[in-house]
Amino acid sequence: MDSGHYDDRRVVNWMWEMLSNQENAAPYSINLMWINAKRDPSSTYLYKNASKEETINLLLMPAIKWKKANPDAAVNLWYDGQFVTDDAIKNTENLLNELAQQEGINTTPKIRLRNIRDIPIVKQNPDVFSANYPIYFRVDLLKLIICVHAVESDPHLSAIISDLEVGDLRKDNGRMSKDELFNEVAMDILNKFGVLVNQCKNLMGKYPENQFIQVLNKAETIDAIKHMINACLYRAIIALNLKTETQLYAMSNLAASAYHATVADLFAYLAKSKQPSGIQINTKIIGEDKADQWIQYNPLQHGYRPLGSVYSKRDRLFFIWYGDDDQKGGEARFRLTNLPDKWPDDFDYTRNDIDTRNGNDHYYEFEAKDIVQKPSDGSDKFKCVFYPMSKSLVQEKTDAPTAPQTTLLSDLFSSLNSTTVEKANDHTSSNAGKKPKSGL
Repeated sequence: MDSGHYDDRRVVNWMWEMLSNQENAAPYSINLMWINAKRDPSSTYLYKNASKEETINLLLMPAIKWKKANPDAAVNLWYDGQFVTDDAIKNTENLLNELAQQEGINTTPKIRLRNIRDIPIVKQNPDVFSANYPIYFRVDLLKLIICVHAVESDPHLSAIISDLEVGDLRKDNGRMSKDELFNEVAMDILNKFGVLVNQCKNLMGKYPENQFIQVLNKAETIDAIKHMINACLYRAIIALNLKTETQLYAMSNLAASAYHATVADLFAYLAKSKQPSGIQINTKIIGEDKADQWIQYNPLQHGYRPLGSVYSKRDRLFFIWYGDDDQKGGEARFRLTNLPDKWPDDFDYTRNDIDTRNGNDHYYEFEAKDIVQKPSDGSDKFKCVFYPMSKSLVQEKTDAPTAPQTTLLSDLFSSLNSTTVEKANDHTSSNAGKKPKSGL
């Protein structure tokens, strides 16, 4: 075990004992976020164009409520320093300190205002985290990034990121305590996947949401989340660099792709990686001449095109182009990989006891005039930087099928129920080629 990750069931149980120890310093963090779509120099506080009262009620009181319910947790309120003034940051921080004193919040660590631009992967991607992109894409991608940062760089044994209003529908209008966050239901899901999301219901049925995400510091889970982040970065740059009408389609559906990567692809990736056949892709995706040959997917070797070049919100499908543009053609992802596109009706990676509003529609009508910032390096191409990944999670499979077997996520997850959690292999490049122990 290395890199500060925890993958053994005994360690997870030990983690729970630490979480139950009131003397332990900030074993987990609770993260909230407000990101402005654009910079407004006239705003007095972080919350765009909000009055003092609105800033308190909509932005600061949620953080106060989380801290009251979890006095031993680190509570962070994230903002994007590129889209807010220094005065607005200072005014909001002063107001937060004043409110915390009034509410009797005197435990450490204190509630902190934090800039997402201080996170390395964000700092390295100015072309992606810009006003060119739909706000929901940036926000949903940042949710995953903050989870990774919280357990790797802070570090914490567990990290939660929640929309500001999660908890407002509770009878007491309060927030979940440590015992509620890490109750038996949550720990069962976290033991299996290392991550959970909330569930919403409406007249059309139930579906997974990303208004509340909770992760454990488990190596396989964190690496899988990084792959999802890298895939989103890849799609973002592909979409913005297009010079055809496809750009309008790709950019308009981009926000929905980040949501789908969180509530469906992440869990499919974790589940498929545990099956004997692994994740299979058709060699047409990577430009090999062999027609209709199936090989095991290795993101370090094959990149992120196999996870989808562009997303269709209407069809809830990813499409793969054979090149890095739409000129060479392509197909629906489910025809070229064995990754399912849709979540199952009986998904078991969600908490259904977190009352929230119905999620917003992530479709955005993009127009060419919405590109307001040029490439940061002065070239004519937008670029991105990926999380550096190790080879420890790339498993060599000897019983790969000759064609993909695309199934619902519920079928994939059945094999995880009886799997014993084992320590992950070393995450350094010196472990390249070794077969890691399976188990989630």
